[in-house]
Amino acid sequence: MEKNIHEVTLTKYAAKAGVIKFGTWGSRGIEQLHITALPPWNEAAVITVTFLNGRVQSEPQVFQESMTIDVPQAATSAATKSRASCKMVFKGIDQSGAVVYSTDLPYTVLNRTDIDGAEYDPGKNAFEQYIQQVGAYRDTALNAANSARNSELSAEEYADSAKAADGEARKSAESAAASAAGIAESEKRAAASAASAAGSAASAEETRKQVEKIAAGVAKGNMSVSDYDNDGAVKAAGGMKAYTKAQTDVLAADITKANNRIAEVKTTADAAAAQAEKNKTDLAETNHTLANVQTSLGGLAADVDNLKYVLVSLPASGWSGSAPYTQTVSVSGMTEDWVPGVPSLAFYGNVDVTELITKTEALGCIKMITSAAGMRVPGQIER
Repeated sequence: MEKNIHEVTLTKYAAKAGVIKFGTWGSRGIEQLHITALPPWNEAAVITVTFLNGRVQSEPQVFQESMTIDVPQAATSAATKSRASCKMVFKGIDQSGAVVYSTDLPYTVLNRTDIDGAEYDPGKNAFEQYIQQVGAYRDTALNAANSARNSELSAEEYADSAKAADGEARKSAESAAASAAGIAESEKRAAASAASAAGSAASAEETRKQVEKIAAGVAKGNMSVSDYDNDGAVKAAGGMKAYTKAQTDVLAADITKANNRIAEVKTTADAAAAQAEKNKTDLAETNHTLANVQTSLGGLAADVDNLKYVLVSLPASGWSGSAPYTQTVSVSGMTEDWVPGVPSLAFYGNVDVTELITKTEALGCIKMITSAAGMRVPGQIER
């Protein structure tokens, strides 16, 4: 159901409002009171209201942060018989123990025919409401303290991760440098092998040409094989050098060997050239990976450097004397591009309930935090 909200202004000893009508009698959970606290009520730590309906008096109802309460059933337990029969009284208590009461504020409960004989429900005890409110403040403060501690631990873990990443990056750089040196040495050996292979190939090719030239001469009859005196010695005929068939067979075999050697050397040279080219590619990829690692390390170092966790104190005497209330706190090394976090309270050990309420409410008054070069400015607050 939609609530009926009644506005009341507390100023000095008066509770001011228009005509307040509750009802009909026996109705509950419909009416609400919302107060506006002017001096001295705005300094009160706790504000309550007590309803009197004839001889029925309600428990004191505690106003929460919203300054709104539900009107209890005791306030509407009976229809108004006279102007003085239904009234409410407000009470305020500040941190020093000072107490202020309001004058009576009359209200009217509309009449109806009794159809079900509603019974009296005293509602929630004021002390229970107060304990519930304090518990909420305590939970808020503890959550804020835990959040601050978690932020601090996260920053420390991030820094440790950055240090570990830095060590791994340095190891990668050293390994890449060693790989580069090894690749350079391999290239030198490959070049030497290629040069040697080229020399062997040239020598084998020259031998092959000579043998083929000799074999061609034998085939054309330009050389003769003769043993004139049958002494087993080969004599040259017509001024030409002579070869025996056995010698030409040996030469032919040498040609085959030379061709095979040429093929082997060429295969070895091609493999050496391919390995050298692969080594160059590996070196380029290693250098590229090293550059990426160094770039990532630089970005990580910048991120770690940007993590700042600063604990500052905002003394009550530091606020300006007039609205909007501001306070400036110097922080060494701060720049205007810092992003301020959410303000929080940190409590350690036993915490007094009154101190907890006071500091938590004060923390809730901070509305804006800005950064500037070398300082932190918690902007306007409410009072």
